[in-house]
Amino acid sequence: MNTDNRQTILIACQLAYGFLAKAFYEEPESTFIGSLFDENLFADWPLDPTTHFSRTGLDLLCDFGKGWEEGELAGLKWDYRRLFVGPDRLKAYPWESVYLGKDHILFDEQTIAVRQLYRRFGLQTARQRREPEDHIGLELAFMAHLCGQGLVAIEQADHAALADHLNTQRDFK
Repeated sequence: MNTDNRQTILIACQLAYGFLAKAFYEEPESTFIGSLFDENLFADWPLDPTTHFSRTGLDLLCDFGKGWEEGELAGLKWDYRRLFVGPDRLKAYPWESVYLGKDHILFDEQTIAVRQLYRRFGLQTARQRREPEDHIGLELAFMAHLCGQGLVAIEQADHAALADHLNTQRDFK
């Protein structure tokens, strides 16, 4: 694969991971939601939208955006909190350790492994030790970071660093 193709793919992935990180980690806010639909960003999704699931999801988001009204924000926030925040039992735990840990608890070995990987690439989360680093939003932000670092490696013709970033992305679980 040539350098231009790698750059294009890394930029597309960085944009997609960045969007998904924000969507999973931050409660919806009016300016973010509005900009997604005002600028028709889902019509210009940076990754291949030809698979059935991708196309279906993007079509649903575009349709939702056509009817978007500011008054719907409270409902989106409620849904986000019910899914990921609480106060009641969450509908979808955003932490990897809850699903993959042997005891299904927070701050399990998955959290430690992700923390060490972030550290290896010069990252530290803002709420370290108060929130598990294996949150899906943080993991997606990490993937966006790796894409950005891969772009830097391309610019610097650092093939070893590029390979390290690409391999880490491929192996990140």
